[in-house]
Amino acid sequence: MLGVWGDKVVIVTPGCQDIVTLIDKDGKVEGGFNRFTMAAINPHTTQAKGDPARTAILHPRPWGLVRAL
Repeated sequence: MLGVWGDKVVIVTPGCQDIVTLIDKDGKVEGGFNRFTMAAINPHTTQAKGDPARTAILHPRPWGLVRAL
């Protein structure tokens, strides 16, 4: 999904749903909101071409078993 962040178009994904209820000093509901939060995906986490399925399944990197340099 694409979204606008400042003056750039970025890749976004649903983050979480925020539900807020405002209560006044007498304990009565004064207002609130309910909305979805979107999270931008940093472009360095994507690549133009995916790994072949065999590599993705058999290589230890996707399983988190290879240390980063």
